[in-house]
This record gives sequence, C-alpha cells and structure tokens, in this order.
Amino acid sequence: MSLKLEHNSHITAPAFTYPALPQEPYTTRMIRLLPHKDKSAPIQCVLFNYDLSETGGGTHLYQALSYVWGSEVKPESIILNGCTFHVTTNLHSALVNLRNRQLDRVLWVDAICINQDDEDQGNEKSKQIPLMRTIYAQAERVIVWLGETTANGDQALESIRCLGEGQDTTSSLDNPESYDACLQLLQRDWFSRIWVLQEVGVARCVYIMCGPVSINGHVFCEGLSRLGLSSDFRSRIGPVAYLIKGALYRPKYELGSRGSISVGELIGMYQNHNATKQHDKIYALLGLSANPITAALEPNYSLPWKEVFKQVVNHIFPECSVDTWNGTATAVIKGKGLILGNINSVEESVSEFGKQNVEVLFNDNAQRFGFNSLWETNWKPQASAVLIQAGDIICLLKGASKPSIIRLCRDHFIVVIPAVTPQKRQDKESPAVISPERLYMSDLHDILLTWKIPDAKPERKDKSEVISQLSEIAPNYREEWSYTEKRLKHTRLAVLDIAMTILKQGKFETKAIEQLLRQSGTKDPIIKELVMDSAHEDRRCIETLPHDLFFYQENDLPFSEDMVIAVATNYRSRGCIIVEILLQHQRASLPVSEEVVKVVAESLDGGNRIMEVLFRHQGNNLLISEEVVKAAAGNMWVHGPQIMEVLLQQQGKSLPVSEQVVKAAAENRGPSGPGIMEVLFQCQGENLPVSENVVRAAAGNSHHGPEILEILFQHRGESLPVSEEVVQAAAGNSHRGYQIMMILIQHRGKSLPVSEEVVKAAAENREPSGPAIMEVLFQRQGENLPVSEKVVRAAVRNSCWGPEILETLFQHRGKSLPVSEETVKAAAGNSHRGYQIMMILIQHRGKNLPVSEKAVKAVAGNRCCGPGLIEALFQHLGENLPVSEEVVKAAAGNNAEFVPEILRLILIYRAKSPPIYEAVLKTAGNLKIELGLVAALYAPVQENI
Repeated sequence: MSLKLEHNSHITAPAFTYPALPQEPYTTRMIRLLPHKDKSAPIQCVLFNYDLSETGGGTHLYQALSYVWGSEVKPESIILNGCTFHVTTNLHSALVNLRNRQLDRVLWVDAICINQDDEDQGNEKSKQIPLMRTIYAQAERVIVWLGETTANGDQALESIRCLGEGQDTTSSLDNPESYDACLQLLQRDWFSRIWVLQEVGVARCVYIMCGPVSINGHVFCEGLSRLGLSSDFRSRIGPVAYLIKGALYRPKYELGSRGSISVGELIGMYQNHNATKQHDKIYALLGLSANPITAALEPNYSLPWKEVFKQVVNHIFPECSVDTWNGTATAVIKGKGLILGNINSVEESVSEFGKQNVEVLFNDNAQRFGFNSLWETNWKPQASAVLIQAGDIICLLKGASKPSIIRLCRDHFIVVIPAVTPQKRQDKESPAVISPERLYMSDLHDILLTWKIPDAKPERKDKSEVISQLSEIAPNYREEWSYTEKRLKHTRLAVLDIAMTILKQGKFETKAIEQLLRQSGTKDPIIKELVMDSAHEDRRCIETLPHDLFFYQENDLPFSEDMVIAVATNYRSRGCIIVEILLQHQRASLPVSEEVVKVVAESLDGGNRIMEVLFRHQGNNLLISEEVVKAAAGNMWVHGPQIMEVLLQQQGKSLPVSEQVVKAAAENRGPSGPGIMEVLFQCQGENLPVSENVVRAAAGNSHHGPEILEILFQHRGESLPVSEEVVQAAAGNSHRGYQIMMILIQHRGKSLPVSEEVVKAAAENREPSGPAIMEVLFQRQGENLPVSEKVVRAAVRNSCWGPEILETLFQHRGKSLPVSEETVKAAAGNSHRGYQIMMILIQHRGKNLPVSEKAVKAVAGNRCCGPGLIEALFQHLGENLPVSEEVVKAAAGNNAEFVPEILRLILIYRAKSPPIYEAVLKTAGNLKIELGLVAALYAPVQENI
C-alpha cells in the first residue's frame, strides 16, 4: 500500500493502491460500507478479500451494485482502508444513498473491487471479469442505481411502483408531467449500458433505486407493462426489463454453470449497448452466455479490438474466413451457406418484454432438407440491436450451430442476428449443424457478410437506413476478381431464390418484396409501381417458373437469352420484379437482346412494367426495332396500350412505326387493340401510315374491328381508303361483320363499293352476322346488289348459316335467283345444313330443280344427312331422279350406319331397274350385310312389283 499523500476538500490521506489478489480461482474483493448518521460525512469503506466458493451451507450476504460510471473524471473521494480513493460523482451519490445510519453494508462495486488501473495491463481485470456472473448470481440482492432525483426521477420511480402494485392505474398515465418524468427516467444511461445486462441477467433478486426511492425489480417491470410505452421505448427497455423480471424465477446459482443463450444471439441482441471499451461489447455478455469460455472468448484487454472481434466471429462461424482492421468496427465474413427462406412479416409493435413475433417463409431448400418439418413458421426471437424486417433472409452458414438472419445490402449481405434459435415443432429436434454428407457443394451459396458492432451510441431504430456497396462499408477489403464474379452471381441467385419464394404466395406480403427491391438498389417510387400491380397476381403463374435458374449456379453458366425470356414471360405481372432484381445485380451483363424486348412487348401481362424496367436500366442501349413495335401493336392483352405508351415515351419520333405496325394494331383481336390504335394516333397524328391494307385488316378483325374502324374514321374521315377489298373483308367477318358493315355504310353510304365478291363473302359468312349482312346489303343496294350464280353457290355451301342466307336471297330475288345444276350439287354436298338447303331449293324450284346424277351421287355420299336428302329428292322428283350404279357406289362409301337406309330407299324407289337392284345386292354382299337384311329390304319391293 503506497503512502503517497493527496488532498481534496474533504480528505487528506495517503492514496490507495491495490494489493495483489490471492491466486484462488473464486477470490474477489468486497467493501464494507461503514454506517454514519450524518449524510454529509465522508464515505468510509473497508476493502477485503472474499471467497465466492465458501458459503458454509448458507447464502451469501453481500449485495452487488449495478450502475453507470458516467464520466471517467473522478472528482469525488472516499476513505478506503484509511486511504484516499477517487470515484465518479455517480458512484459517490450511490454510496451516500446506500449507507445505513447504524449497520455495515457489504457491497460488491466493480470500480472499487477490481483494479481498473491501466498500468495493471488488464491482468486483474481479465481474471475478474469471468467471475462477474458468479458475483451477481450469488448476491443476496442486486441494486440498480439509476442516479439522483433530477427531473423528478424519484417521483417517477414511485409512480411506476404504484402502477406495478396495482395501487394507481390512471394518475401516472393521465398526468403529463408524471408520464414525462417516467419517460425521462427510462432514458437514463443505465438502460443502454452493456454491463448491466449480465448484472441483472443472472440476479435472483433485483431492486431499482433512484435517489432515496427503492422498489422491487418485479414490481418495476409490472409497472412498465402498464405504463403504455411506445414501441420505440418498449424495444429499447424491453430486453433489460425481460432480464430483471426473470430474476424471480431463476434457480439457485451453482458454481461453473452457464447461461442459456449463445454468445452469437447475445451479441446480436445487445451490440448497440454502450461500453467504456469496445472489448466489453463481448466480455460483458459472457456471463449470460451458454458457450463455454474458450480461448476465443477468454477476456484479454491487451489484444487490439480487431483481434477480439475476429476471434469471436470465428467462434460463431467456425468454417468462415474473417477479416477485421484497425480503426473500423466492421468485419467481413466469407463462407458457404444454405438459404432457407425469409422473414415474411414482423409485428409492428414489439411485445411486452422485447420479443418480436415474426412469420417465416421457408423456401425449397428448407423443404428439401427437412428444416420446415423441424421448425415452426412463427418465431419469437428477442428484439435484436438491429430490428428484424420483412424480407430479411434466413441463412445457415456451413459449420454454424444455429441459423443467422441476414439482410441484402446491394452487392453483399449484412448480419442482422448472427445466431437465432428457431421455434421448434413439438417432439422435433433441430440438427446441430449442417451435416456435410447431406450437402453437395452446389447446394451452398458463396456468401459474403459484413457485421458492424458500433463503438458509439447507436440509434435504436435507424429510419434512414443507408444501403451501401461493399467497397463503401469495408474499404480495406480486397478479393480476387474471379471470386468477386462468383460471389456476385451467388448473391444474385440467393436474392432470386428469396424473391421467387415470396412471389409464389397467392397474396404475398408486399413489405418483404419491397425491402428486397430497396436493398437491391431500387428507389422507393419505383418500388411502389412494381409491387402495386403484382400483389394480387394468381400464384399459379409463378409455380411454372424455370427451375433451370439454379442449374446455372451448379454449372457456373452465364444467364442466357432464353432464361431472361422465360423469366419475363412466366411471371406475368410479377416478372417486372424479377427482371428488376436481375438488372440491379447483373446490369450490362444481362443478355437483353432484340428477341427479349420483342417477347416483353407481346407478353401476356405486366409487359409495360417490364419494359419500363428495361428502359430504366438499359436506356438508349435497348434495341427497339420495327419487329419489337409490331409485337407491341399486336399485343392482345390488357397492358398492350401501356406497352406502346412506354415505347413512344422513351423513343418519341424515332420509334419505327411502319404500315406493318399499324396493320398489326388493326388486326389485334384483343381488348387492347383499340387502345393501341388510339395511342398510335395520339403520338403520331397525321404521320401515322394508314393504308388500305390497314383498313382491310380492321374490317376483317372479328373481335374489335368495329371499335378500331371507328377510330380510323375519327382520325382520317373522308380520306380513309375504303376499297372493294375492305368491304369484302367486312362482309366475310364472322363475328363483327354486321357492325363493321353498318359503320362503312354510315360513313360511305351509296358510294360504298359493293361487288359480286363482296356479296359472295357475305354468303360464305358462317356466323350469325352472315344473314344480317346479306339483309343490310339488300336494304342498301336493292336491285343493284350483284347476286350471281357464284353467290348462290356460296350460300348453299355455307354449312352454318346457309339456309338463312339462301332464304334471304330468294326473298329478294325470287324466281330470278340463279340456281344451276352446280348449285344443287353444292347443296347436296353440304354436310351440316344440306337437308334444310335442299328443302328450300325444292320449295322454290320444285320439279324444275336441276338435279343431276352428280348431285344425287353427292347426296348418297353425304355423311351427315344423306338418308334424309335422298328421301326428300325421291319424294319430290320421283322417277325423274337420276339414280345410277355410281350413285349406289357412292352410298356404299357412306357411314356404316347410313348405308342400309340409303340402299333401302334406292330399292324402294328403283326396284324396277334390274341394274340398280343387282348393284344394290352386290354392294350389300361386299359390305357383308346379311342376306336376311337384304331380304327384308327387298320384301316391300316385291309387293310394289
């Protein structure tokens, strides 16, 4: 003990120096705080050695102080073993308030009981720190000193006590001054100091003290739960309060026992707490850790921080390489890992004592290796220093005992929680580590992580998170270019894996995909646009995604044009998100060829967003050819007009809009056709090349032709070229021909060129519009309508609406309607409506109907209505119907079920003709029709004979 004299306002005594501690492993020092009735009297203490392992079967009667040092300046003095000992103002205040008027008080106070002198080179401190768990765990009571009564701290603590004991549940909440005092009390430094975690985390009895007011720790926590704290306060105070409240349930401490939480989890939870030295960010947590104290965790203040940090990271991730540097708080971690899924959602409010409720979305890897059957999808990790967000990634690094939660940060990942304990399913045991024999190297991603343990007081919740490149976060880090390429590729694949996992959900959580896009480098306004159209997309479009994406990782192949096309087409409206991620992570190396752009231009859904993404990243380098614009013009889906708008906005007058492009828009049979044509007119105006071919295409459009034609007339009016071919296309339009014809008549009237070919096209029209078109042509043209034998023949060949069209022709032309032998033959061959057509012809022409042998032959061979047709002809023409052996042969070639009926009819009406009779019998024999059947057919003929 030195006898050097020092002097201050209170004390003149020799300065205190520490004697060496005995070498026994559980020896520490205690102080005996001597009593005094005068509160202003100097503090006097006696320092003595204490064996923590000796209890004599009883309990330890000392109390341990938990407090904040505050300033390193020590302006106050106490008498320690008769010598002067300098202390901080905060500690001096604590001792004054702890001193009893009559009895000694045995205390353990770190600043007094451990030699803090730098000249000690950390030797004693390094040995005493591992004992702190034992010291606080065995203490009769741990006293938390929050400080003096400034800002009504004592009254605030009293209010919390009343709430905790249920005495007053309203006044503290209703009184703004009282509530504000409570909030200020909870913002005191003690709640953010890292050493306090161990001090209350192992204690079995905790008291909270502010000035002269002291309350039980459990009551304090109950009061906090009723105080109505905001989520920010609950997330900051909750982890500490959780440890305080747990004191009541802790079992009696046994020497050598460990905590229940891994060191990785602890650092993840509390790395933002304050410490005097950076080393304490690790060492202060060891007393709570379940990990045994290995060489990597042995406190050693003589080591530089970068070495301590590196050793701890290597301990948590034993198969990873770690780089740290002097003067920086960031480590770079390189390893291989398995991506298991992502955080799908996080409850906005943190639970009562610092727990977060998160929903986990497992990916194919988790299912493949069975993790999804071992772990629940709802986890409740304790709130970490970096709060978990939707979109964070669950990764199991090779060799790690627990999965980590990581976050994308542009070109790499950052550590959110280095180790997390998943919520196990009942009766399931999670594997300790990835079994190497269960994995191929191709299953693992090359993963690069940065992990920052801040050395200054951090914000609990950084609302302006800066997403930076690796070179900005770790400027000292260097790697080979070949590894960089491989790592970036694996980063991209990991992000794609997570994105696809999210998008496979029917209604996915938008926050998760928004975060992933933001972390990839996409700006917020663009994120909203991308996600807006995709949130409610049918999940089935995602289930067909190409698994070949991950074949590229295994075989170290570049992304091909086909893969980009597959992504752009298989994801529908969600494809824009995948393409955005690909371009953010691959940029110019992504093969975006003319064919890719063409496929996007004609894509089923979401093509407009994908096109915007391509332009945003490729700019003028994006190849927009006439074929691309033509594909956009022909896009039949709902986003077709928007795709064309994007092209025109980006390319302006340089966009190659040719006659073929406009024709493609006119031919567009989807609901987008009119919209695309309108967009072209709005942007090109008089310069839009609208030719006769374009108008003909619109007139022939069987779905949205009328709407497109109206747009053409609206913009071109009298100058719109309407030729005979245009009218012919309208007349032949199967579904919308009538409406189109009415539009043409409305705009052209009697000048509409209606030729024989136009009328023939109407006669051939096989849809309901056919008869309507024919009627309107007669109404407009009357006697001038050119109705030729070709027109009539076309009508009788019409297998759908032929009878109706033929009736219209007879109605308007009557006996003058040209009905030739060829016309009757055509009617006889009409498979579906031949009978009705023939009856109309017979009705209007009777026995004058020119029925040739060829026509009867066609009737006999008609596979749908042959029997009915031939009977009708026999009934109306009788002996005049020309029936030859060729007719019998034609009948033999008909459907098997029709042959006997047709032969019977021929025998009935032509039995008197031996050649016909013999031809029928011969045909029946060739077809192996039984003689009994032939006899039955012949019997009525004999009676007639």
